[in-house]
Amino acid sequence: MSQKEYEDAAALESAARNDLVASESQLRVLLQGSRPEDIEATKAQVNQLQTDRGHLQKQRRMLTVYSPSAGIVATPTTQLKQLTNQFVKKGDLIAKVFDLRTVTAQIAVDEKDVADIKENQRVILRARAFPNQEFYGKVNFVSISLLGNNNGSASETPVLPVAPPVVIQQRKTHDYCHHAN
Repeated sequence: MSQKEYEDAAALESAARNDLVASESQLRVLLQGSRPEDIEATKAQVNQLQTDRGHLQKQRRMLTVYSPSAGIVATPTTQLKQLTNQFVKKGDLIAKVFDLRTVTAQIAVDEKDVADIKENQRVILRARAFPNQEFYGKVNFVSISLLGNNNGSASETPVLPVAPPVVIQQRKTHDYCHHAN
C-alpha cells in the first residue's frame, strides 16, 4: 500500500471516530426526551458507525508491514511502486531488507605501505560515497592477491579485509513480508 492510501485509511478512520462521537452525543440528547423512533434510528446509526470503525481499524492494521529483522529497505522505489493497488498475501515477498550494522571491506594497499599494516590494527575508513563520514574497524588479515596492472602483467598487491563494525561484502538479506491478520 502506498503512503497516500495509508493516510486515506487513517483519515477515514478518524472521520468515523468523529461521527461516532457526534452520534453518541446526539443519542444522549435524544434519550432525554425524544420519540422512541428517533432513539432507535440514532442507536442504529451509532451501531453502524461502530461497525464501520471496526472495519476501518482492521484494514489499517492490514496496511502495516513488518520485517522479521531491522535494517534498510534496499528494494528500488520503482519496484515498490509496482505493488501499488496489488493484493499481497501473507508471506509474499515485498522488499529486501539489508542488515548493514556489520560490513567487510577489502582494500588494496600499495606494497610499499603494507609493512605498516598489522592484524588487529584499528583503522579508520573513508568512502567516496560518504565523504564526511568515518567508519571504524580493524584489520582481520593481510593477504597477497594477484591483480593485473596497466601493462597487462600481474603484480602482487596486498589486500586488507577489514572487520566489524564496517561491512561491505558480507550483507545479510532478510525478506520483508506483509503479514495480514
